[in-house]
Amino acid sequence: MLISVHIQKTAGTSFRHSLEEYYGDKLLTRYGEGPFQLSDLERNKKAITANLLNTEKNYKGIDCIHGHFLPVQYLLLKHFKQLTFLTWFRNPVDRLLSDYYHVTTNYKKWSNPFHYKIVEEKWSIEKFSLCERMQNFYGQILWGFPLEYFDFIGITEHYDEDLNYFSKKYLTAKIQSQRLNVNKESGGVYNISESLRKKIENYHYEDMELYKRALDMRESRFKNDAVT
Repeated sequence: MLISVHIQKTAGTSFRHSLEEYYGDKLLTRYGEGPFQLSDLERNKKAITANLLNTEKNYKGIDCIHGHFLPVQYLLLKHFKQLTFLTWFRNPVDRLLSDYYHVTTNYKKWSNPFHYKIVEEKWSIEKFSLCERMQNFYGQILWGFPLEYFDFIGITEHYDEDLNYFSKKYLTAKIQSQRLNVNKESGGVYNISESLRKKIENYHYEDMELYKRALDMRESRFKNDAVT
């Protein structure tokens, strides 16, 4: 069974639609739980509770679980079922910028007080990117779950190539690449000053390191396949 963690603004919506076409009713999607509307302590406590409860659930007929959740929730289940953990990473700065524009454009779709606060107080990109709540977002999601526990980490900047690799490695048929939920005006590319980009990189140093490690894992993956 695949455990697919959808990190916001890393092409997870596009990937979900490809999974829907491939798995049909054997895909279980998990959205709307709002893990980041909770404090760090509440979110992590909830994840640990879910980790225990998931060992007692019957996932008969489910071949893939995809959505917004902490992967640690399924860590113990690995002792009872054969699981493949996967996710997608994107340059942390570009992910933050995409998230900012997504929130400010679509905030009315959700009852999220934090999103309303951003819009009502007219937060700048800099204020959003450097706020404590968003700091090291990848690290928050990977709490209790080392990066190396993932069997596959796709890189959004290499989406088509990595999707093709994923299909060949883990599926029995190729899934089609789709481009959904991309900012129509920017095309997913956001320009900021080099000084601001550097400031954001420094503030999210841990996420930048995780991203670099994910890139190294991707490079090793292709090298190993070339050898075999």
